[in-house]
Amino acid sequence: MRSLILVLALLGCGPPEPTVDIGTGESSFEPLTDGQDVTLVRGSQGGHHMWMSLRVDGLDPQKVWLDADVELEGERFRSRNITALTSEGDQDYLVGWPLVMTDPARVDGKVVKILVTLTDQDGNVADATINVRPHLP
Repeated sequence: MRSLILVLALLGCGPPEPTVDIGTGESSFEPLTDGQDVTLVRGSQGGHHMWMSLRVDGLDPQKVWLDADVELEGERFRSRNITALTSEGDQDYLVGWPLVMTDPARVDGKVVKILVTLTDQDGNVADATINVRPHLP
């Protein structure tokens, strides 16, 4: 992918817009479909979370700012972090990121919106949104 971006930039076409796909998975990226059921996982400290994984194109993987919000019934719970992406061939990933549910009983069986924005150190931005339905185990 990076070589394609370089070729397009040299041709004057510019690189394609960065993209991010929201998935799940603790140890590998598993795509999600809008409205899909997901199981909440009991964490080691007693809380519950949902595994989030991301597949990313067009960002510098060395350092990204991650904004991952969970929205339920108009209320948004924000999470902000700085991290790096893992490169596998032409794809970059963030795998096994825990989205903590502060009140798991409140989200159980309800549709929640996950909103993700990634910004690399050059200011390039990729964002995505998906609706999922978390369930307690």
